[in-house]
Amino acid sequence: MPMKKSLSAANITKFILLLLLLATFFILARYTSLDQLLSIDYLQSLKDKYGIWSHLFFFVFCIVSTVTFLPPLFLSVAAGVIFGKFLGFTYIVLGFTIGSMISFALARFLGKSFIEGLMSRYLKQVMKYDQKLQDKGLLTIFILRLIPIFHFNFFNYALGLTKVTWKDYFWGTFLGVMPGTLVIVVFSHSVASANAVDIVVSLVLGIVLLVAFYLVYKKYLKKDKKQKKDPLRPIK
Repeated sequence: MPMKKSLSAANITKFILLLLLLATFFILARYTSLDQLLSIDYLQSLKDKYGIWSHLFFFVFCIVSTVTFLPPLFLSVAAGVIFGKFLGFTYIVLGFTIGSMISFALARFLGKSFIEGLMSRYLKQVMKYDQKLQDKGLLTIFILRLIPIFHFNFFNYALGLTKVTWKDYFWGTFLGVMPGTLVIVVFSHSVASANAVDIVVSLVLGIVLLVAFYLVYKKYLKKDKKQKKDPLRPIK
C-alpha cells in the first residue's frame, strides 16, 4: 500500500509539473508576441530602453528558449549583433548550458513515458549512443554538441533518459557549445558593425572549425565501429 501511494504521489507530481509547463507555454503565447521576441530590432529596442536590465532579460530568455524549444540560432545571431562579441558569447554559452541542464533534469524527473511520447524519433537516435554516453560521457556529449546532427533543444530532453552522468553532461555541453557559438556570435557582430577584417577572420575560423569537427566526428565513428567488431577492445 505505501508503495502504491508513493507511486501515485510521484505520478501526480509529474502531472502537475507538466500542467505548469503547458500553462507557461500558454501564457507566453497568449500575452507575448513571439514575432516580436524573435526580432533583433525589438530586442535592440529593449536594450536602448532598459539598459542593463535588458542584459538580464536576454540572459533569462536564452535559458527559457532552450527549455521551450525556441530557435537557438536566432539568439546566437542576436547576441552578437546587440551585445557584442564578448558579452554575446558569454550570455549564449551560459544561458544555453543552464537551459540544457534544466531540460535534462526535467527529462529525468518526468521519465521515459512522458518524454518518449513527445520526441520518440529523437530519443531513438540518441539511444544509439547510450553505451558510449555511459562509458565516455563527457567526450561523447562534447562531440555530439560540435556536430549539429540533432535538434539542440530536443536533444537536451532525450539525453536526460540516457546513462550519461550529470557531471559529464554539464561539462560536455558547456565546452561543446563554445566553438559554434563563438563563430556565430563573432560573425554576426562583424556583419552588424561592417568590419571587413572580422568578417573574413570569422568566416575562415568557421570553415576551419567545421572541417575539424567533421574529422573529429569521423574519427569518433571509426573508433566506435572498431569497438563493435571487437567487444573486448578497451575504450580509450
